[in-house]
Amino acid sequence: MNTPFKWMIVFLLVAGLTGAFGCKKQEEKSGIVTLAVGSVSIQRPGSGPAGLQVKDLVARNDTVITGAMSLAVIQFSDNCVVQVQENSRFQVLSSGASDRDLYVKDGQVLAKLMRTGDNNATVRTPTAIAGVRGTQFSVNFREGTTRVAVSEGKVAVKASRSDESGKAISESKEETITAAGSTAEVTAAPKKAAGEEPALAVSVRPINENEKQALKKIEAVPVIEDPGRKTGEEIESAVKKAIGAAPAVEQDKIKQLMDKKTRTIDEIREAFSRVDEITLYNGRVIQGAILSRGTEYRILTPDGTITVPEEEIKSSGVIK
Repeated sequence: MNTPFKWMIVFLLVAGLTGAFGCKKQEEKSGIVTLAVGSVSIQRPGSGPAGLQVKDLVARNDTVITGAMSLAVIQFSDNCVVQVQENSRFQVLSSGASDRDLYVKDGQVLAKLMRTGDNNATVRTPTAIAGVRGTQFSVNFREGTTRVAVSEGKVAVKASRSDESGKAISESKEETITAAGSTAEVTAAPKKAAGEEPALAVSVRPINENEKQALKKIEAVPVIEDPGRKTGEEIESAVKKAIGAAPAVEQDKIKQLMDKKTRTIDEIREAFSRVDEITLYNGRVIQGAILSRGTEYRILTPDGTITVPEEEIKSSGVIK
């Protein structure tokens, strides 16, 4: 046998063994929608937004978009569930059977990873990276601030700047381990010079009541066994049964309450499962339910819906 031919055989044998022992890249897996409530759409590469329904697949580079009072639940394999909250943009950068790279462009996602074998996820925002394994947590990115709240397990958080596609432009070497019952916040430090990119700072504080209530929602969401073999009606029914009151019914109750000329604090508490208390710098205290946050807060009060500029708000919290 001539020498070149022998080396070709050796090369093929080594390549075959490498594949057999699992050294090749993990196969991409699509997520499947198990619940969609309200205005939920998907934007795939090279196309415009389209409606998203139960049993639709969410693949690499797809972006899920939710409107006001809307949500979507996406299951990855049988060990990871993500709930995209209202007014959010969420992108799948990559997804394998036990490893995902996810990007919260804006808004909030709730997620849980089962403690089964090697089960990992990386969740990015424009200002942070959260490394997760066997954990229950939320990631919120609004107005330049990232908040990672943890109710179970631990999450490693570090400051990072990402571009519109989710690719890291710069990344801190320091990790902040955030344990259950805590929230990591990544904020921009004051600029030292005009035109300079502000540094990012990571701090940890106790989880607040709003974050606790949000995380209870993902705790109840079930993992659907072999969803591809079930009908959309079967999947939707199973999820709604597990989480209690159907989200669509809750949205109807909220809409009816908003359509009324007046409503009581107790009615607001029943519809939203909370009452928010907002204190302004001028000393005024407002009680109701915060409908949206941003440069302006929309608040449903007993006398109607009001809008308050964020700069006028000193603090906000949940009262019993």
